[in-house]
Amino acid sequence: MKKIIVSNTKNCLPLLLILLLATTTLGQEQTYAEIYPGIPFDMWKSNAASNTKTTVWYGTYTKAEGDEDGVMWSTPIQESYQYQRYEYFEGKMQLVTTYLPNGDKETTEEYFYRKGLLSATEILTYDTLQNSKQAGGWIYLYYNDGRPFQRVRTFGFPNKGVRLLDEFVFDEQQRVVKHKTTAAGKGPDMDSLLNGMKDRETRKIIKRYSDTTLLTQQFKSLYELQEEAKTTYNTANQPVQTIVTNTAGEIIVGIDYAYENGPHCTKKTYWTVDNTESEQKVSANYKIEYFTYDNGLISTHIIEEEGVQTVLEYTHFSEE
Repeated sequence: MKKIIVSNTKNCLPLLLILLLATTTLGQEQTYAEIYPGIPFDMWKSNAASNTKTTVWYGTYTKAEGDEDGVMWSTPIQESYQYQRYEYFEGKMQLVTTYLPNGDKETTEEYFYRKGLLSATEILTYDTLQNSKQAGGWIYLYYNDGRPFQRVRTFGFPNKGVRLLDEFVFDEQQRVVKHKTTAAGKGPDMDSLLNGMKDRETRKIIKRYSDTTLLTQQFKSLYELQEEAKTTYNTANQPVQTIVTNTAGEIIVGIDYAYENGPHCTKKTYWTVDNTESEQKVSANYKIEYFTYDNGLISTHIIEEEGVQTVLEYTHFSEE
């Protein structure tokens, strides 16, 4: 089996979508990683090791007698197949392709840059004959000094008139302290695409940092608090626990992080709190994730939940 591969603007010049006035600084997408498309591995470390490709293989399994937690189980539900392929060059993602189990393309996402800054991505979906259809993407706008200002999510037909606008405010350490999301336009699938948001509806996230904690507050609107998450960090600035609560202070989910002889998280345990018949509260684990690394790069990611194990295996390489 192959290795697995899954605002204050008064002092700023007007925003420019494509014609940017500043070139990118080293680590632009690392510094502002939160606003860019997620990458499930350290692309910059992989590129530094002379790799230009990463493939992800995906499979699901059930547990048989003798199988151990955190190790690939022996009874397949979905045989492992190449699920994703990432192509990157000089620390910049170029193309992400997602495949179906039969090997056909499901989606592609192509990245476009201008003066070193990510200006847009384009997402295509594919039918059974492998004909492509534009399915939207992302557009990025910047201040003249290269700081991201706004991210725009676009959609394909019949929802081309729908937009999701994200605006960001950063502190002096370039951390996001405010994230405002606004829905715009109308389309037949707007409700499902935007998680129930309507035209001109606005939601907000506020982040508050200290030396050992991060408090993230999520608002349904600009003022109505929906939930908050508190993450605690150790002296190495690694997260050790996250607890998400609702407006009544009740725990929605907790996450514990574990590390083994290195900087990378090797285990994440998700838990919640249940009431017993005697009204005592007990915590119960419902999902566990395991991670292994090779030379600092992720090699396997195993997720165990409700009796199903999902295995993602990563291979990082270059092609001549």
